[in-house]
Amino acid sequence: MSDCRRVPRVYVDSIYHIIRATEHWRELKDELTEDWAKRTADMGRGFDQKGDFEIHLPDMEIVGRAQTIVADVVWHLMAALDNMVYRASVENCGDIDERTTKFPIENDSKGFDENARRHLRYLSDRQVKFIKALQPFNGNCLLGPMKDMSNSTKHRELLPLTDAGTTFVYYAPMSDSGKYPKHRIVPQERGQALFLKNEEPYRASIQGEHDAVSDLERMIIHVLEIIDNAEHLAMPDFTGTISVHNQLTGETAEI
Repeated sequence: MSDCRRVPRVYVDSIYHIIRATEHWRELKDELTEDWAKRTADMGRGFDQKGDFEIHLPDMEIVGRAQTIVADVVWHLMAALDNMVYRASVENCGDIDERTTKFPIENDSKGFDENARRHLRYLSDRQVKFIKALQPFNGNCLLGPMKDMSNSTKHRELLPLTDAGTTFVYYAPMSDSGKYPKHRIVPQERGQALFLKNEEPYRASIQGEHDAVSDLERMIIHVLEIIDNAEHLAMPDFTGTISVHNQLTGETAEI
């Protein structure tokens, strides 16, 4: 991931949120692997075939701790963006009504403009233009799902997680264990064993749409990029341009 140290002190609270989101993301990877190990402990009872196999475990629900970790990741990312707007507002105006500031994420331009009048009123026109260019209606395919995930975990229920991974299996004598040092061993009858190895990291799907590991990592990197670009807009002497990419079409807007 990108280096956080380049971001100015004014956004340090946002960076702390991103760091915490990253820590939770790593925790999620470990939790998914541990969950896989528990669920495969009894896999293949009575299995009596020799050779290599792939076992797919689709649509197996993953409940509990992994779901709360996903919620922690998206909460900290939303908090990082909200804090960025708050700090930029204070830098611009000093005395503000802090209850009105937040980073709006909207699916249409009209909804954004209505929210901007209230939540971005302390920002410069260029800062508002930058945030508007990042909206889902301008082709951002990460912030919309991130907001939906955050709203769901805050106001309704934990997000559904399902197994989306592949387990590679070899059935062989237990005496062959030295050949499989990174595999999970499930003893079988007659001195045989199942040697199981999962994809790294183990894959899970959020709401059947988003990869729990790779998509959350993309969101973390994207939020850090937003904070990084906001640094330049906060510099009084900055006269350059900032490129905002439409993630759906590949087009670029210059701010």
